Amino acid sequence: MPTTDPSVAGYFKEVPFASRGGRLRKDKGKEDFVEYSIHDSLLEKIRIAFQRPITIRLLYGNTGAGKTWTMAWLWRKFDEQVIDGHKYLVIAVPRLETKHAPERGMLEALVQAVLNEHPKLIQQAASKANASRELKDIAAYLEDEDGRYVLTGRGASARIPRIEGLPPISTNRAADLQMVILVILEAAKHSGFDRVLILLDELEGPLSLHGRKTVSIFTDFLRDLYDVLEDENKLYPHTHILVGGTTPVAEQFSPEYLNRTIDQGGVLEALLRRVEPAFRLTPPSDREVKNIAEDRIERHRIKQAGKFIPFNEDAIALAWVKSGRNLGQFVQILQNMYDLAAEEGVDRVTTAHCLRVTGAAERGAGVGSAPA
Repeated sequence: MPTTDPSVAGYFKEVPFASRGGRLRKDKGKEDFVEYSIHDSLLEKIRIAFQRPITIRLLYGNTGAGKTWTMAWLWRKFDEQVIDGHKYLVIAVPRLETKHAPERGMLEALVQAVLNEHPKLIQQAASKANASRELKDIAAYLEDEDGRYVLTGRGASARIPRIEGLPPISTNRAADLQMVILVILEAAKHSGFDRVLILLDELEGPLSLHGRKTVSIFTDFLRDLYDVLEDENKLYPHTHILVGGTTPVAEQFSPEYLNRTIDQGGVLEALLRRVEPAFRLTPPSDREVKNIAEDRIERHRIKQAGKFIPFNEDAIALAWVKSGRNLGQFVQILQNMYDLAAEEGVDRVTTAHCLRVTGAAERGAGVGSAPA
């Protein structure tokens, strides 16, 4: 039986949105990401949001909508860049660990992200003459191996082993968690960054595994952090927290859900007034998806040393319809169509290939079949 040409197998596997649930990395999609109008709209909202001391926004969409790829694109777009006279720092968290309370997981992940991407940030800022006592204390604890382990979530306890002359710190105390986050932001300000973008991906994990009481404590924590940054904005950079989640997460942060919770005696009313309207990654238009496909096909065609099999335009259009207008499904269908055409040794990828691969997928999923 003919086999897929190895020079073109995996043709679309590195295309944006093909990798679902992948961890957020700065280089994710660097060579393959294609912007369309929804990204321009998001970028403009973030730039406007930075005019205020602190904003919190949820970025959401269905599986395969491209949340992680979009956050990676924003990371590259802003990190250590000077835009309109402002210097930006990005602190990106691939996901919050679920073994601890969400607010503790957030702090530990932020510390780890800073140590990974900006390892000298806190220590150098602590050496400044105007550094706060708290900044100097946290810098000292991070120099200590045990302290570093606790602050990054790898310690056996939530309490940092005491260092003589330093105050006790516990990652189980909300006040200490908030203090460490403020120290990170202060360090950014001392280092010349007057804008900080915090990216928190995959919020659905903590929200789905913890009960309503725990989630309420987390939202209270965000509310209190918001108030400090709003009231003491001269001490810290303007900060935008962008949280990535799926559609069910967005429902929990919607005004309708929060108002329902408030009616039931919940404590989320204050957060409702502080969170920006959630931003949904809507699918591209038919014209945009055609441009996305053509861009990716052209880039990869140039890289091919051997034979390349072109796609018919109507085959691309049909693949988009068959995907349910989901970018993740769309790219996978294109991949399967190309593999099938390569196995057959034909000169074009056609609508027939699309119908065959999507028909097989539907049959495999039991679509349209009678119950056993």
